[in-house]
Amino acid sequence: MNEFTNPTPKFSKFPTVCITVLVIYLIMIVSEASVFNIRHWTTRFSHPAVNALEYEGYNVEKLTPEWNPHYQNWNVRYPEIRFTGIRHPIRTVFVMPQFNDPDIKRFYLSVRHHDQSNIMTHTAVIINGYYPSYYIPIGAMGDVEYLNIIIHDSRIDIQSIYFNETFPWTFQWIRVWVLTFVVSLVLLWKKFGFNRFSFNPQLVWQKNINASVVTSYILLLLLIMIFSVNIGFIPGSGNEIEWNPNTDGYRGINNLVVEALLMGQLNLDIEPHYSLLNASNPHSFAYRLANWVHAPWDHVFFEGRFFSYFGIVPVVILFLPYFRLSGEHMSPTMATFIFSTFGAVGIYFLWKELTKKYFSNLPYTLFVAGLIAALVGSNLTLVIVRAFQYEVAISSALSFSVWGLFFIFRAVRNDSYLRIETRFLFYGGVCLALAVGCRPTMILSSFLVPIILWPTIRSCLPLREAFGSAASRKAIGFNILALATPYAVIGAALAWYNFARFGSIFEFGANYQITAENVGMVTQTGVLSNLRRVFDGVFSFLFSNFQLRPYIPFVFAHHTPILFTGHMARTATIGAFVIPITWFLPAAFFLHKKSPARKAMPVIIGMAVMGVLIAVLSTVLIGVLARYSVDFFWLLVFPSLICMGLVYNEARKLGDGVAKIIRNIVFVAVGISCFIIIGWGLTGEENLIWRYNPVVMRFLADLILFF
Repeated sequence: MNEFTNPTPKFSKFPTVCITVLVIYLIMIVSEASVFNIRHWTTRFSHPAVNALEYEGYNVEKLTPEWNPHYQNWNVRYPEIRFTGIRHPIRTVFVMPQFNDPDIKRFYLSVRHHDQSNIMTHTAVIINGYYPSYYIPIGAMGDVEYLNIIIHDSRIDIQSIYFNETFPWTFQWIRVWVLTFVVSLVLLWKKFGFNRFSFNPQLVWQKNINASVVTSYILLLLLIMIFSVNIGFIPGSGNEIEWNPNTDGYRGINNLVVEALLMGQLNLDIEPHYSLLNASNPHSFAYRLANWVHAPWDHVFFEGRFFSYFGIVPVVILFLPYFRLSGEHMSPTMATFIFSTFGAVGIYFLWKELTKKYFSNLPYTLFVAGLIAALVGSNLTLVIVRAFQYEVAISSALSFSVWGLFFIFRAVRNDSYLRIETRFLFYGGVCLALAVGCRPTMILSSFLVPIILWPTIRSCLPLREAFGSAASRKAIGFNILALATPYAVIGAALAWYNFARFGSIFEFGANYQITAENVGMVTQTGVLSNLRRVFDGVFSFLFSNFQLRPYIPFVFAHHTPILFTGHMARTATIGAFVIPITWFLPAAFFLHKKSPARKAMPVIIGMAVMGVLIAVLSTVLIGVLARYSVDFFWLLVFPSLICMGLVYNEARKLGDGVAKIIRNIVFVAVGISCFIIIGWGLTGEENLIWRYNPVVMRFLADLILFF
C-alpha cells in the first residue's frame, strides 16, 4: 500500500489554519507576559529595594587587592566591596558599572554571600550596553549576614549597588513569533499529514519551502558574519568597524596580490627585512625565534621575494574585478560570505539532484530534513564566524566543488551517453578545476567524476557498437572534449602560475611558508612521525568529542591531547562521525546488495573515501585546524543522507510503523546535528562574537533561558 495518497496538500481549510495560528499567537503573548517574565514577577514582591552604598544600616568596606581582613592569608587579586549588618533576605543585586576604558565590552563580577545555611559565590558577566546583565540573581535562603562584591577588572568602578531591585519586565516579540511558528507548524503538520507528501520538484509550494530554507540559512550566515566583526552598531558593544580593508594599516594578503597583479608582477610588493635575507634557515619557526628574524606572518618567502600561497582563483574572479570597478579592496569577510552563499545554493541543487537520481518516492519532509542537514553539515558557519584569508580559500573551494559535482550529476542524469547534456559537463569541469585554484587539496573532489560517470561509460560498452555511427562518435568525442577542456586550460594556467613563481608546476608555495607550521619542515620529520600525525589527525577530525555547557551556545569543542612530539598545528575541533546524521553511513555495508542501493553505492563510498583522504592530507600538510573540517564535512554528510533515504526505503517495505520510526529518528538526528554544528560555529576558532559583540550572545541566552 502506498502511504503517499495525496499529491498536494489540501489548503481548502485556510480559515481553520488562520484561526489555529491566531489562537496559538494569543497564547504565546500571554505566556510571554507571564511565564517568560517569571523573574520579574518573583522579584517584584520581595523585600523592598535598598541603595546599598548609601543605606545607613549597612557597614560598607571597600577592600583593596593588597589586603582583605576576611581572607587574611589570601592575596586578593581584585577590588572588593563588603557589606555587613544586612540581616534581611536578598534576592537580586543590581550593579551599575562605570567603564573607564571604552574598549571594555564585558567583565566578570562575583557576589559572595553568607545566608542562614551556607556561603555561596555567584559569578556573572556584566556586558557593556546590555542593561539586563546588570541584574544578578543570587538565590539566598533566609536572612543574609554579609555580602561581598568582587570586581574582576581593576578598570571598572561601581557607581551604585541596589539590593532586591526588581528584574525588568521584558517583552520579546521575537520569542512570541518563533514559538508561534514552531507550535503552529507542529500542530498543522499533524493535522494535514505532511508526512504523506512525496518530494516533487515540480510543485510550486515545495519550491517555495525549499527557497525559504536556503534563504533562512543564508540569513543565519549573514547574521553571524555581522556579529562576529567589531561592527559597533549595538550600543556599547563595539567600536569602529575593523573589517573594512580600506582603513589605515589594513593590507590583506589577497589585496596585496591584487596590487601585485596590477603592477605586472607575481610577487608581493613587500621589502623583506635584512634579518630574513641573511637567515640561513628562514622557513624554520624555531630558527626565526632564536635569531630574531623579522618576517610577515603566513606569507611565502622564496629567493628573496614574498608571494602568497592562497589560491589565485578568488583573487582573479572576485577581488581584482571588485577593485577595478570600485577602486577599493574587498574585505575577506564579505568575500567569504559571497562564496558561502554561492556554496549554500549549490548544496541545495546537489541534494535535489541526488534525491532525483537515487530515490523514486522520498517523503518531502525527509527531503527538507536532508536539505537542512546538508546546509548546516557543510559547516559554513565555522568559516563565516572568522572570515580571514584562510576562510576565503576554504569557502570558495567548497562552493566550486559542490557546484562542479552538481553539474556532473546533472549532465548524466539519465545514465546514457546518448542523453548527456554536454553544457553541464563543461560547467562541471570549469567549477571543479577552479576549486583546485582555490585550494589544491580539493583536487580530490575531482576524483569523484569518473565514479559519477561510470554508469554512463558503461552504456557505451562495447565500444565497437557505440562507435558504429558517425553521430555516436561525434557525441562521445564532443562530451569528452567538453569535460577535459576546462581542466586542460585552467590546469595549464595554474601550472604556469606555479612555475613562474617557484620553478615547479606542482608547487603552490606551501613549502616556503613563513609560519609556525611550514609544510616542508613538518613533512621531513620521518615516516613514523608522519604516520602518527595521520593517526592523531584523522582521529581528531573524525572522532573528537565535544563539551556541553549550561549557557549559550551550549556546545564547545575541546582540544585532544597530542599523541606524539613534533610540529603540528591544532585547534579545538569536533569529529565528523560524532555528528548523528553521519551515523547512517555504516548502513551502506548492509544495503550494498539491495537493488535500489546498488546504483548509489559507488557514489556513497567514493564521497566518504575522498572526505577521509582530505582529512588525511590536511593532517599531513598542516595539522588539525577546525576550519579544515569544512573541506570534507560535506563529503561525509551527503553519502550519509543518501544512506538515510535508502534505510527509509527499506523500512517502508516492513510497514508504515517501521517507516514512521525511521522518519522520527531522522528528524531527531538532524535536530541534534544542527544543534552541535551551529553551536560550534557560533564560537569558531577564536570566539569572535563573544569578543566583539558579547551582547548578542547574552541576548540569545536570555531569549532561551528565561528562568
